[in-house]
Amino acid sequence: ATWLKRAIADMRANAAERRFALGGLPFVFSCSVLISSIAELGNFDEVETYETLGLTTAEEAEDHYSLYVLTRGLGHAYARQGRFDLAAKHLERAAEIGDLYELYTLAPVILSALGYVYVVDGRRDEGFALLNRSIDPAVWQRSVHYARPYFWFAEAGLIAGRRDDAAEMLRRGLALAEAQREREGQIWGERLRGDLVADTDPALAERHYRAAIDGAEAQGLRPHLAHGQRALGMLYLATGRDATAAAPLRTAERLYRAMNMRYWLPGIAAALDKGGGQGAF
Repeated sequence: ATWLKRAIADMRANAAERRFALGGLPFVFSCSVLISSIAELGNFDEVETYETLGLTTAEEAEDHYSLYVLTRGLGHAYARQGRFDLAAKHLERAAEIGDLYELYTLAPVILSALGYVYVVDGRRDEGFALLNRSIDPAVWQRSVHYARPYFWFAEAGLIAGRRDDAAEMLRRGLALAEAQREREGQIWGERLRGDLVADTDPALAERHYRAAIDGAEAQGLRPHLAHGQRALGMLYLATGRDATAAAPLRTAERLYRAMNMRYWLPGIAAALDKGGGQGAF
């Protein structure tokens, strides 16, 4: 993130509208990559600054490819933060630009994140249509290969009770993340592995959650750390360990508040009340 910020500052001063023989504006590309990166770190308070810089530059240049790349980054960041209205706004714009100009480079990550957002919003048929499209071989042949679409699909599958789909997408996502050494994907996958077995094998689920927590803490991935702590606390509640549940739930609450990830706070409050704790809401 530090090097990206330096590059953005330098290009802003000297070359924000130069293409350097590329298909879009490197300045805007850098803003998009930085936005995605700081979102994984939980530094959401910085997103708006680079959103404004990137959008202003891309729109003034009327550069559709740069807008495609930037809105993808913004959509991912807001989906990660749980601000699903803003995530949908940017991801829908990215998908529309992609369809209009037949751009497929980022189609899997755009469509999968948007599909997940729709499932969270209760629009399940639309959501799973996009999720299925995001892993279509015809789309993947023309795109950059990341494991992330499979994890969005697995998350959505768990929300909708489609456990078989979730298990298959998780298997495929983990295989790709491990092959490509996508550490964030491996951490995400560990938590989802815990979610899949939480009802049938709590001890195994706890091991997966702890692996996800340890990995997220080591990498500084605070949103994944918060989700892992929440999952662990919920597991303890579900297995009658109410007193043990308080610490991870309060850690998750503190992290969510610090990152303004408010979507998950009501669930934490309800869990603390159920376990006899007192959430400060």
